Amino acid sequence: GANTYLVGYDTLAGKTGLVAVSQVNGNLPWFGRKWAKGNASPVGSPVGDFDLGQVLAKQLGLGGYLVQNDHTRRKLSAANHNLLDNGGAADLTGAAGHYQWGWNVPMYYQVYEDDTYVYETISLGGPRKGFWNYYIPVGSRSCAGYATMDRTNSKLVSYVNDAVQYRGGNNDASLDATYKSQLCKPATNMDISSFRTAARKNGTLWFANERVMQYVTAMLKRIIFGNRNIQASFNATLDANGLRQGGTGQGVGLVLSKIGMQHYEAAVPAGAPELMGTMLPFASTMIRALIGGAGFLALMALQKDLPRLKAAFHDRKGLTYVAILTLFGPALGVSLSLMAVQYTDAGIASTLMALTPVLIILPYAILYKQKVRLKEIIGVTVSMVGVAMFFLMG
Repeated sequence: GANTYLVGYDTLAGKTGLVAVSQVNGNLPWFGRKWAKGNASPVGSPVGDFDLGQVLAKQLGLGGYLVQNDHTRRKLSAANHNLLDNGGAADLTGAAGHYQWGWNVPMYYQVYEDDTYVYETISLGGPRKGFWNYYIPVGSRSCAGYATMDRTNSKLVSYVNDAVQYRGGNNDASLDATYKSQLCKPATNMDISSFRTAARKNGTLWFANERVMQYVTAMLKRIIFGNRNIQASFNATLDANGLRQGGTGQGVGLVLSKIGMQHYEAAVPAGAPELMGTMLPFASTMIRALIGGAGFLALMALQKDLPRLKAAFHDRKGLTYVAILTLFGPALGVSLSLMAVQYTDAGIASTLMALTPVLIILPYAILYKQKVRLKEIIGVTVSMVGVAMFFLMG
């Protein structure tokens, strides 16, 4: 197997050492994707061991971890990062380690091309013979995608903690008891060299803004999903080969929204009316809208477009349409989608929401007096059968 070794002798170097059996018999498991040169499509074709591709994320142990300064780690539950993989409670405040996302199995990465295709592949257990291999050890990065400064100890950490020492503010204690906006301002004003120094206070092999980690993360997404456009919407349905497809776009946003609402639910007092829990999706949408609106205002101010916004308020007809679209779009549409995520799995909710183009075919045909074509009927049928199988087969 990939973890079985033989004693070998290198006649040129005059040395004895261990050689993986998989390197001798050529049965090393590998999987990847290929993209046709000159083809603008971001979708690639699978190559290698499809069985490995179906379980690659699991084989690598991709997911959330609590990582100590010596890099020992404990896996978090895939369904709820407030729990460990074994069901025990997970402390994300820093007492049990850094809250990170990563993998717990080393891998070898190969990138190469021929006259027709560009390839990206991964092998487990050892390097692929005849290729340039990049060894990638066990690793992880901040699960939130960004870290926090511990102002007291001048350390860069991956904690979820609201204590004063983690509040940023450029270590300005005078801001701790105030409620001044931090929009468009750095939470901690430091250069990258200072951040790296703060990261290394955790111990060896701790880094800040490490480009290698960013590349490995993107590479894993490309190979697992087979898509260079990783912002494509998440698709819970596997392709004909049982492989992942789509990207980590809207679906991942829904997962993060679900996690955020779980934290809101935990903060609701025990004696609060049940309606408060029901209204959390609407409160979440309001928070998103306020932050988004403030961001757009700041951007318009920087671009000196605020006079155009003022003029828009005099267009009553335009404002009426905007109000209607806002009501049925962000207000009701997004809130109800978050409510769906609150009461069911994010994957199921995302799959149902992806059916919108299918569901509007009939209303579109009636309103615009368009004839529904045979291929559209076939497409609707296949989509509905797929969703039915998704539910019936669990």
